[in-house]
Amino acid sequence: MAPSTTSIPWSLAVATAVERYSGHPLSLSLVSGYLSVVHDGNINLLSEMTSLFDAKHQQHQIRSIMQDYLLWLEGKAELQFLRLLSLLGRATSLNDVKTLFQYKNIDGVTDKLFASDNNEILYIIQELKDANLISVSRSEHQAILDCHPLVRDAVGDQLSRQQPEHWLETHSLIFEWLQTCSPQSPQSMAEFEPLFRAVIHGTKSGRHLESFNLYYEDIKQRQFSIFAEGSHHADQDCLRSFFDIPWSVPIKSLPDEAQNYLLISVATNLIYLGDIQEAIHPSEKSIEWFADNRRYLEASIAAAPLLSMYIASGDLVAAEGLIHEMENVVLQSGNEVAIAMGKVFKAYLAHLRGESEYAKEFFIEADSAITNLSPPYDAQFPTISSYFCKFFLDTGDVEQSLSRSLQTFAWRNRKSWQVSVDTTSILASDILVLGLTFLAMGDKVNAKLQLDKQVDLLKRADEWLYLPTGLNGRARYYLAVHDFDAAIKDLEEALEISRRTGARFGEWETYLELAKVHVTMGDLERGRECLSSAQALPNMKNFKFRDQEIECLEQELF
Repeated sequence: MAPSTTSIPWSLAVATAVERYSGHPLSLSLVSGYLSVVHDGNINLLSEMTSLFDAKHQQHQIRSIMQDYLLWLEGKAELQFLRLLSLLGRATSLNDVKTLFQYKNIDGVTDKLFASDNNEILYIIQELKDANLISVSRSEHQAILDCHPLVRDAVGDQLSRQQPEHWLETHSLIFEWLQTCSPQSPQSMAEFEPLFRAVIHGTKSGRHLESFNLYYEDIKQRQFSIFAEGSHHADQDCLRSFFDIPWSVPIKSLPDEAQNYLLISVATNLIYLGDIQEAIHPSEKSIEWFADNRRYLEASIAAAPLLSMYIASGDLVAAEGLIHEMENVVLQSGNEVAIAMGKVFKAYLAHLRGESEYAKEFFIEADSAITNLSPPYDAQFPTISSYFCKFFLDTGDVEQSLSRSLQTFAWRNRKSWQVSVDTTSILASDILVLGLTFLAMGDKVNAKLQLDKQVDLLKRADEWLYLPTGLNGRARYYLAVHDFDAAIKDLEEALEISRRTGARFGEWETYLELAKVHVTMGDLERGRECLSSAQALPNMKNFKFRDQEIECLEQELF
């Protein structure tokens, strides 16, 4: 005679389940779904679940529960559906999921779904929903399917460990399918997104060279990620999939040139995102590779953002060292634009050191070349007008600053070669200087328009390294109109970002602007604190171009 099953009170069984799963909502949801679908809701059969549970680690609990689910789903169409949705990694419309599994009939991956009719698919969805494995919502007359990130992880982990061939085949399927989801000439982040995702799935499927070619030809060649509509975060997430060790060791199966290209791409993103220390190694490694392979123009192009980063981080010594190191490389490139821009960087560094006459000489020489050149080739190297305009502005020549600034925007309107290589940071810097020039002329309406525009541009593009300078610039406008609250708000935001990123030049200027705000408000004690904070920052004594302004502040404060 079989032993009888002893039933325990429902309330006690529920209390036991809550205790067993540490009260974790997802764990309890999965347990209730499992019992509902597999055991007709009989909570007394909870003890028959075969997995061991770790009450201290909720993620382990969920993975344990998922093992029971996956055993129950083994061999069913529901499991293939759940795997596809899990590996897609995000909320996806039912129509897209259908298009995906109908894209290719793969044994063990889509074969049980490939020929399913609509009613069968709806039944599968209902089964998975009843089991609390997926969620279903509606948006614009279509069903949106998703599952919890921990469920995705558990499903993906089980598939990669137990059926690695199906793991590769599923990612390969998604890689091919996503490429069909992007228009032929994508223009916006929404249109580029399927390509970014395709690259990630391609690397997970082991199709590394194909994924790199897709990234290089369809994304990077359009330089999309460095424009305002792009996203450095999205680009960096995509690039991460090419690295065995971020951000120093790319996948070894890729050719050397591809590996080096990835290094300079991640370095550029890291610079814009404000990860200064992380950016140095891949930048230096890629510059060295280009120079060693006598690709002098590429080495020069790779050095430009690193040089700008050194300036933003307040390290004039490193910037000057890089200029000296690259001087012969730039000359060997034979590119007149790169050679002229080398002089612009030299001039700007001289200006920051307070050597105005030396700076002016180099600026005029470089600008003559940039203005009058008609290169018979694509420029390739970006020209930077804002350094020259800022020099005029800082030395009191407002009319020259306006004239040179307007010339730059005229180049943009004509699509002249001087702006054929244009980035968010270059455009935002030009807008910033134009706004500050209007402010110096007393045109507060146009100043506010431009200063708002450049802050918004930098924020939308995740340009965190250069955003403090943009916020400092707008704070000058707020100070001029005596909107002290708005000025302090911008400056406090700039200070927080500068400290986080290590943009010490921006931090130094923020403290100077805060000192001016507090002097104007009559709070001399706070003004002294801000000026002292600026002067205490390491290496900032090398920046001499605001010495006269600092002397005036000291006279007012001490």
